[in-house]
Order: sequence, then C-alpha cells, then structure tokens
Amino acid sequence: EDLTGQPCSMFCPPNGRCSRRDLDLVRKANDVGMRSVELLPLDPPRRDAGLAMMPTTVHAHPHGPLAYAKNAIKRGAVRNLWRYVALGCPSDWAELARATLREAAPVGLELIVIQGYVGFGLVVLGLFEGERAVGLYSAPQRIVLFLSTISSMFGATIYPRLAALHVQGREPFERMMRLGLRVMVLAGVPLAVGGALVASSLVPFVYGPGYEDSVPVFQWLAPSVVLIFTNVPFGYALLAAGEQRSYLHTAIAGAVVNVVANLMLIPRLHL
Repeated sequence: EDLTGQPCSMFCPPNGRCSRRDLDLVRKANDVGMRSVELLPLDPPRRDAGLAMMPTTVHAHPHGPLAYAKNAIKRGAVRNLWRYVALGCPSDWAELARATLREAAPVGLELIVIQGYVGFGLVVLGLFEGERAVGLYSAPQRIVLFLSTISSMFGATIYPRLAALHVQGREPFERMMRLGLRVMVLAGVPLAVGGALVASSLVPFVYGPGYEDSVPVFQWLAPSVVLIFTNVPFGYALLAAGEQRSYLHTAIAGAVVNVVANLMLIPRLHL
C-alpha cells in the first residue's frame, strides 16, 4: 500500500498456512479475502470466516495423486479431488491444463459465438445488398463495438468484487449487481443519445467523406449501446456465481435470434 498508494484488500499467508486466529485478524483488518493454496478449483471463491478464499489460479507444478488428495481433504474440498479423479488422474501438468481447460471452455465458446453472429450479419448483408451496404453498415458498427469496450472494462473491474461477494451471501451480491446495472445505465444512455444526436458530425469525422449514408445507420445502432452496457452486469454476475454454462446458453440463444432475424429482415425489408 505504501508503494502503490492503493488499498490492498487481499492477504496471502506464507505457504498458504493459516490458523483460525489468522483468519480473525485478517477479517478485523477489513480485508475482503485471502489467497490459499487450494488446488484444482474451477469455482468462484468460497466463504470462510466471512472472507472470500481465493484458491490457486495457475496450476503449473506436476503434483502427484497423494498431494492432491491431502490438499483436498485438509480443506474439505472433496469436489476438487473428485475433479482430479474424473479428469483421469493426469500425471503431468500439461495434461492437467488440457483437462481443466475443457471445463473452462464454455466462456471461450461464448466469445466465439458472439464473434460468429456479429460476422454472420455482414455476410448476409453482403449477399443480398452488396459490398457497398456492408461498408456503410460496418463503419458505424465499429463505432458501437468500440464504445462497448467501455462496458467490458467495467465488467472486468467489478468481476473480482462480485466473486468475493457471492460467497458472502445473496444480498450483498445482488446489491453489487444492481449498482453495476445503474452505472451501466448512467453511462450507456448518454452515449446512445449523444451518439445519435451528433451522428451527422461524428461519422464523417471518423471515416471522412463518402460515409454520409452511414449516419442514419449509426442512429439506428446507437440504442444498442444501452443494451450492450446493461447486459454486462448480468453476464459477469453469472460468471462470478460459477454459471459458465448458463452464460454460454444465453449467448447461443442470442445468436439464434440474431441469425433468424438477419435471414428474415435483410432480404425482405432490406435492413
């Protein structure tokens, strides 16, 4: 804290060893959690003595089966031991990494799904309306995607706090999620409204002459900024609660709706 000038709300005991007295001292110091040496967890931090216990996040040392068994039994984390057995008791860290990545795959697949249906709309637009329409649409779309990075950075910022609050109970977790939603509304609505109002100046400023026909497209896309921003707290809340598969399922549902809408509206209404 002296070096960074920022508060440090996590404590890491030497070698991960601590007693109940140590946990009490950390809690009295108003820390929100502790790092532990719990192995093979793929779940959000669990609650212990009012603290969020953050487990090992990088598994690079090739422990043997006995070490995993002792680690799980000592911490009452039988699920982690069962996971190791279910993964086939891999004997080297490379195989273990491949196995754990398979469990973490839903989050990566969700990103692929999103990129897929974003690109699918441009493909359909090009097939039915031509390359010029693709250019006029993709230009303002890039502005919207650029604005969406603001919401992504906010989500990445509140995710650790959401994960810590999840183990403390439903009420503080939901309170943080509602706070995140309000922040995203307060940020997204002005960007959407302001973007639509200044579209006639913004689009030519960014892309230069020849993109005047993209102005109404950007005005139509601007409201989607609000939807993107307000979706972020819910998505990161699912991840913090360990609902990676639900996170993926929502992305797949959105992709299906997007694909069907593109196939129906673009050929018929030239949208």
